[in-house]
Amino acid sequence: MKVQGNIGRNFYFESSFYENQGVFPRYLDSFVNRHRVLPGQGMIKYNDKIGKTYDFSYVNALISYTPSKYVNFTLGYGTNSFGDGYRSMILSDIGFSYPYLRITGTLGQFQYTSMWTQFMDIGSKTVGEAYEGVGYPKKWGVYHFLDWNASKKLTVGLFDAIIWGDVDTAGRKRGFDWSYLNPIIFLRPSEYSVGSSDNSVLGMNAKYKLFPKTTLYGQFVLDEFKLKEFTGGNGWWANKWAAQFGVKAFDLFKVNKLDVQAEYNVVRPYTYSFRNNLASYTHYGQSLAHPLGANFNEMLGIASYTFKRWYFRGQLNYSQHGQDANPDENWGGDIFKPYTSREKDYNNKIGQGLKTNLFYGQGTIAFVLNPKYNLRLEASAALRNEKNDLRTNREFIFNFGLRSTFRQFYYDF
Repeated sequence: MKVQGNIGRNFYFESSFYENQGVFPRYLDSFVNRHRVLPGQGMIKYNDKIGKTYDFSYVNALISYTPSKYVNFTLGYGTNSFGDGYRSMILSDIGFSYPYLRITGTLGQFQYTSMWTQFMDIGSKTVGEAYEGVGYPKKWGVYHFLDWNASKKLTVGLFDAIIWGDVDTAGRKRGFDWSYLNPIIFLRPSEYSVGSSDNSVLGMNAKYKLFPKTTLYGQFVLDEFKLKEFTGGNGWWANKWAAQFGVKAFDLFKVNKLDVQAEYNVVRPYTYSFRNNLASYTHYGQSLAHPLGANFNEMLGIASYTFKRWYFRGQLNYSQHGQDANPDENWGGDIFKPYTSREKDYNNKIGQGLKTNLFYGQGTIAFVLNPKYNLRLEASAALRNEKNDLRTNREFIFNFGLRSTFRQFYYDF
């Protein structure tokens, strides 16, 4: 169910609620067993009357106020995404809803956004004991984004973010840090000035219009930085960074509504992790950035074509990532593990640990019955193959049905 509307000229609101039951392939069952959530859709409960069926719900809402063309205030419960790629190394919409306040100002060639969020950590059992009876442990996030339209073709953006826990490791209440309330600051100096050592992330986002309907884009994220170690080439564990390079083209070869996208993503080991779970770059059992976490290379390609009411889409993903062969190891891929449990300080390489190759391919064909609500008859087939020295998991997934798509789900990992 979804409700949306306008109140006068300045206010907009929307609210939606989804109640679901579903059966999923083995790799998603495995994810649910590890993290207790279904990707992008939150906590699940089992319906024992219908076999291994999950029962889950999803809610989001927002109210937006635009007093002038220069500023917008949005108070919401949902997700946010920043960047032009299929993935985002900065902040992605792959996860579950969270409350946020976002203020966006636009002046000439510049757009500036400040956002305050409250996330949850459903895995910190020791900290969670202090919160027994009042929900899962909370953590806070504050983001700043500055976008500059340097020319008609080039846009460059800078961002910084801080994540911190609602309680410290001893279980003492901390709450919201009011020193981060100022919407126009650089977060790292503010963090240092109050004697804190919260999880800070910074980086940039850029896009360049190569041709009228072809755009190059990219992102770069720094989680830790020490120039001597970064340039030393010794694989220091805290050389934590992520990068993205991509291209997307519309109406390829002058064929109307033939769109393609190619993207490469890479993340160093231990990126996005922290010395405790409560301040890691995660929310509700999932990464706030890429679904694979860290310690991987990924290439993906997507092509779609629309002809009248027919819709066709194909996608191929290939990634190589390093897993932990047993729960006691930490090679940097599982960002829920504290980086203090790392295997070594130097000679860390992308894909270290249990080297795993993952292939995911999916094809979709649909006939749109109602374009307004994207109601369509759809059939899709997907092949997922995951292989390393310990196991090979190969799954073929086929879907057919009547579907109305209001949001994107990311099961391709």
